[in-house]
Amino acid sequence: MSYFRFIYCGNIELKNLQEFLIEHQAEFLFQNPTGILETVYQHEIFTDLWNFCLEKVCKEPNILFSSDEFINLKSPLLELLLKRDDLNIDEIEIWEGLLKWCFAQQNMSNDPTKWSKEDITKIEKELYRFIPLIQFYDIKPADFFYKVYCYKDILPQDLIHDLLNIILNCDNKGATIWVAKIKDSTQLIGGYNPFDWDGDAWKITTESLLFNITDGVDTAKLGYVNHTNFAVYCKDDYDIGILTNFEVEDYEVF
Repeated sequence: MSYFRFIYCGNIELKNLQEFLIEHQAEFLFQNPTGILETVYQHEIFTDLWNFCLEKVCKEPNILFSSDEFINLKSPLLELLLKRDDLNIDEIEIWEGLLKWCFAQQNMSNDPTKWSKEDITKIEKELYRFIPLIQFYDIKPADFFYKVYCYKDILPQDLIHDLLNIILNCDNKGATIWVAKIKDSTQLIGGYNPFDWDGDAWKITTESLLFNITDGVDTAKLGYVNHTNFAVYCKDDYDIGILTNFEVEDYEVF
């Protein structure tokens, strides 16, 4: 941050320094993206540098989102970034980054099964201003189920309801999400099928999956499609640790 100290001391002309940094020292943003953004954001005199940093981060968001310091970003600046239409990152990555940031602010573990009602309320308040900024409707069904639906308690219920309806009724495919709890255990098993269950032939897709959660989200295992031409069929020879003999205590089909 020595460049900025020089500015404050009046030893370097502001415009020349900004031009120098932008043209010859652009890598400075990679070294401490959170600190640089915060400093430039807080001082209106850095107009050119601010525009450069903002455009750079929007074009290459991993500069910020993959940084260890991302969790230290102030909420107003994070909100400003998420409002940008040119932020070049998938919505599911924004959601995962937002969760990581939120849990760091609350000093809380990423395990919904261990949250109290008070924890849920704190998370809801922290995320309230950001939820409308995420285009959940652009998230793929598999990502929604595994990476969003498991956090349904901290999301608006009307949003979850609408997303499920869209996923299940898209193009009249008869898509199905099913979840079952194994009796006398914490294990959950289930899957997602983007098609109906008619016919006796292989169906082509990249989005079907199976999952097995033995004890909380951190233990989740997913089975994705390896061969798209042979994705969905009534077969039982794919093994991700689901028991072959078990008794279901409860289940839901969406």
